[in-house]
Amino acid sequence: GVEKQLAQDWLQTRKEKRAGSLTPTVVAGLQREAAKAGLTVPQAVQVAAERGWARFVASYLHNEQQGFSGS
Repeated sequence: GVEKQLAQDWLQTRKEKRAGSLTPTVVAGLQREAAKAGLTVPQAVQVAAERGWARFVASYLHNEQQGFSGS
């Protein structure tokens, strides 16, 4: 599971960005995107919380890596 403080931080970000409730559909999407990125759900939540993302999308990580590699 996700550490309590980490979950609270991410849920606060979701609230501030008006991303809506953490529904079963949202959780399923988080699980799917974490798997695409090769991460566990707790790791995906940590990345999202650290970066201020209301949701985790695997391609966000890919896009960041692409942006840094060309510099």
